[in-house]
Amino acid sequence: TIAPTLYGWIADQISLIGAYRLAAIPLFISFILFLILRSLNNGKDKI
Repeated sequence: TIAPTLYGWIADQISLIGAYRLAAIPLFISFILFLILRSLNNGKDKI
């Protein structure tokens, strides 16, 4: 039957999305920190 394979494929897609979200969290945090540091450096340069 195709139902178990379909269910397994959906589960794989959901787990992939979850993995991408988990991987995106630290990237997002580091990107925000990078923007903050860059703005601080720009502020020092202006002064």
